[in-house]
Amino acid sequence: MAEIRKAYLIKEDSMGEVQISADVLASIAAIAATDVEGVNSIAGGLTREALGKMGTKSSPKGVMAEVDDNNISVNMALTLDFNSAIPTVVPNVQNKVKTTLESMTGLVVTNVNVNIIGVLDEA
Repeated sequence: MAEIRKAYLIKEDSMGEVQISADVLASIAAIAATDVEGVNSIAGGLTREALGKMGTKSSPKGVMAEVDDNNISVNMALTLDFNSAIPTVVPNVQNKVKTTLESMTGLVVTNVNVNIIGVLDEA
């Protein structure tokens, strides 16, 4: 049987219960954030491609997700592409993370806190 990490109950009925680990929530949030134009990577240099290969075995560095009373709270650290408009990119990230987590888990995302830790010029 697989190792059980910190997990949150997201559904319980006559068929049984469904739990989701904090690592999976953080991975979903990280993948959603890196899908947004202007986001270069998650803290630690993890790009969308790297996150896809990493899977959900462990929580990506720079993203933390917690559940309290069926509400998800996310904290993440991002590196943006140089010349990205931060006032545009950050709300797009917050909306993408919120809608993705809510549609995949059925839980409510109460906040997505974003810390911009750098910008990267690919040129």
